[in-house]
Amino acid sequence: MFEIEPGQVYRHHSGRVYTVLYLANASVISDRFPITVVYIGANGNVWSRPLAQFLEKFELLHDGKSTV
Repeated sequence: MFEIEPGQVYRHHSGRVYTVLYLANASVISDRFPITVVYIGANGNVWSRPLAQFLEKFELLHDGKSTV
């Protein structure tokens, strides 16, 4: 399974870059309340998308882990 974690950096197909803040509804699997990725853009705007939609439109650029 593909694992999205806070701090990971993704590029949208439009070219804009976003950082994942957290996953909402991740503790319960339900069609009524799908897992949702909450992410922030460089301009400070916060966005959210259902996980399936996010995976279709974004590609991972950086895992957000320190390389030190």
